[in-house]
Amino acid sequence: MPNVEPSPPPVSSILAANSAIDKTPTHYASDSELNLTSTGSMNLDFTDNITKRAKRRLADTPGSSDDLICEFKRMFESLRSDQETKFIALSTSINTLIEQNAEIKKSMEIMSSQYNTLVDKVATLESDNQHYKSHIKSLEAKIDMLERDSKSTSVELRNIPRLEQENKESLSQVVKTLASVIGSVPEVQYSEIREIFRMKNQAIVVNFTTSSRKENLVQRFKEFNKEKRQSSKSPIDTSTLTLPGPKKSIYLSEALTMKARRIFYLTRELAKDRKIAATWTSFGKVYIRKDEGQPPIRVTEESEIPNIFL
Repeated sequence: MPNVEPSPPPVSSILAANSAIDKTPTHYASDSELNLTSTGSMNLDFTDNITKRAKRRLADTPGSSDDLICEFKRMFESLRSDQETKFIALSTSINTLIEQNAEIKKSMEIMSSQYNTLVDKVATLESDNQHYKSHIKSLEAKIDMLERDSKSTSVELRNIPRLEQENKESLSQVVKTLASVIGSVPEVQYSEIREIFRMKNQAIVVNFTTSSRKENLVQRFKEFNKEKRQSSKSPIDTSTLTLPGPKKSIYLSEALTMKARRIFYLTRELAKDRKIAATWTSFGKVYIRKDEGQPPIRVTEESEIPNIFL
């Protein structure tokens, strides 16, 4: 049987098929078969009236993977640049702090050395100060003893009014009259008065030639006033000596050093407040008696007074 080649389809049939294909809607991805009939055939008339929205493929969207990679690279470069700048600034700050700490440490070492030096100097000064205090106290005691010796023959008269023609003779006459009134034996002679003068505080200082004359006058003056008080009479005053001016009580005491004067003042205040029984001076020294019948206590320093009541 001879080979017979099939004849090509007519041109009209090919054109009709192509026309039908062109009218077939394009399907993308997972689109459902909206244009198929229940029998699976294409309903050409229905699809001709539908405008189909085509889905874009990933490759067709703006900002493709290459653009994103480039963008990420730019972001990372910017971030790395910022981090490097911050790191450099932080490193610089740390180095500065290290240098400052080193300087502070050096300064602290210098200050510590200076402090130790000052501590040693202060300790030396304190030791010297204690030595000087002890030495000064010793000198004060020697000066007080010399001053007491120089005043061992002197007495002080207070509340003696100023005389019209006051001189050494007139003041000596007042002393003689006083000694005669209180009954001092033997009577005071002009030759026994070595020096007599009035001080700025108006007290009269009488310096005798002997300490025995001074002690005799002071003792007799105390006894005289005591006898007057016991007999309810007034102690000796300016009217007793016929001195001018208003009537004033006269006081006589032995001349004391500045140190003894201060101590005697404090002990008299204690006696006024009845904290001690009595206080007096003898040969420039201050004594107290805490209670009647107790032995006398000598007070040599002002700091000893608080210890009296311990």
